[in-house]
Amino acid sequence: MQRPRNLPCGHTFCTSCINGLKELGHVTCPNCRLVHVVPDAGQFPISYITEDFIRRLRGTAPASLLGKAGKAAGEPVPSLDMQPDVKGAECLSRAIRSMLQEQEEKVLTTIRGCQELQVQLDHYQTSLGVWGEQQQHLEDRLQTLVDRSKGARLLVRQEEAQVEDKRKQVQQGEEQQHLMLHRLRSVTSRQEAFEAIDDADLLADQESQRTQAWQEMFPKVPTVATIRKMRVTSRAALKAVQTMETALDAKNMEENTENTENAEGTVDTEGACGDEEVETSAPAAPPSTILTRLEALLAPTLEAEDLYLLMPPTRSLLEAGLVFATHTIEGEKRYAQVSLQDDCLYLHSLQDQRPPPRAAVVPIDEVVPVAPPCLVFLDLTWPDSPPCRVLVRLIPDTPLGRQFIWLCTGERGPCYANTTFFHLKYSGQPGERVSGGDYQRNNGKGGSPLLPDLDKGDYRESRRAGAVHAVWRGDDRSNWNSNFGILIKDLEEEGDPVDTVFGEIEAGMEGLMEAAKQYYITDVVVKDCGVVLWAE
Repeated sequence: MQRPRNLPCGHTFCTSCINGLKELGHVTCPNCRLVHVVPDAGQFPISYITEDFIRRLRGTAPASLLGKAGKAAGEPVPSLDMQPDVKGAECLSRAIRSMLQEQEEKVLTTIRGCQELQVQLDHYQTSLGVWGEQQQHLEDRLQTLVDRSKGARLLVRQEEAQVEDKRKQVQQGEEQQHLMLHRLRSVTSRQEAFEAIDDADLLADQESQRTQAWQEMFPKVPTVATIRKMRVTSRAALKAVQTMETALDAKNMEENTENTENAEGTVDTEGACGDEEVETSAPAAPPSTILTRLEALLAPTLEAEDLYLLMPPTRSLLEAGLVFATHTIEGEKRYAQVSLQDDCLYLHSLQDQRPPPRAAVVPIDEVVPVAPPCLVFLDLTWPDSPPCRVLVRLIPDTPLGRQFIWLCTGERGPCYANTTFFHLKYSGQPGERVSGGDYQRNNGKGGSPLLPDLDKGDYRESRRAGAVHAVWRGDDRSNWNSNFGILIKDLEEEGDPVDTVFGEIEAGMEGLMEAAKQYYITDVVVKDCGVVLWAE
């Protein structure tokens, strides 16, 4: 049997599979796609719990229970599920057998605890090895930065020495000019005057040429550019370190405060209860393990403004797919991934799946706009065609626009994700339009509204393709719901305009036109949706 092994991300694979995934000292997890550094020992820690479970299924003893004496003598060691010797136990009383069975369960529980602790320690040991390599890499990069800084400082000193040398030469030239000026003022004969004039003219020309040459020599562009670059780089590095230290100090202070509050035990209260002592017990804390505490310590801190500043640490988290927004619906937490694509920041629809370890999480209400104007997106797919992203500008602020935001994010439960277009009207004619948004039935007969009085907003009129408008059931214009329509082609000028417009297509109109050509319009699926948080 190939021994199962745990990757630092928590997923388990057999040894041969992991060996097949190794590439240049790294392994990419097939499940979560995180990249891990292969430990110095060449293998990741063994998953003893998984191995024990497999051996239980096969009825063999786990290798972790083989004692040294048993290995040396070739004696069999009992497995965890091995039954006691019935013949030997017949001579024992029922009470003793019960005590033995109780003690056996206690020993088995202790063994499993040891195995679980060993798995956690293996994980921690692997993480320490990875951190050591990463720290060495960071140290090398920092040393490179320090070396460059020393080189820039050396350039400064060389430039200072050259400037000081030229300054002394200029001072000497000025002194010669003062002497020449004194000579010109103290002339007593014609011959002496002509000689002084010739010498002064030659000296002035020489000094002017030298001054002009030195004026063009300084500042040296490559030298100043190198010095300025190193100053900016060094200041940015120091600022990033200071910001990270401040965030970590704040987090440690918050954790210490929580630990102090949780450590409080009995509370004496007086008043309505008289002198009677009332014991107030703190709620039981969830089980704490090495891995859970380690994950909590390593969880990156992220504020809403960090997403808009896009500093290098935040950008790195986004590029690694480790930024999520969280929202609680009916007591259950859901998570929406935040992605950076083409210099745009997208918040995708909420999902039940928990984010991967060490992901940064921010509350969704801190980043999602409450009302239009804003930009949302729909990712459309249909057979034999690549996905198409459609950007919708919601404007002005209307009840339908606010509801559209909720249905793109899933904040109120229902969501446009995995819905289909259900109707194509006036195909190939002026005013051609598609309808979608029925999150309940996908046929236009469902899609209960999330807000009352949807028809009471300040809606616009339009005849132009790309207008996003309300759709209602039957002839009752007040019976608005979650369904929406999109004009694919312009309306004729002499026709009535659409007067329930709450948004317009900003990008992806070509994809919508292709989607409208599908034989079955229900083949067009909204695969994903969400809100554009930031775009250049």
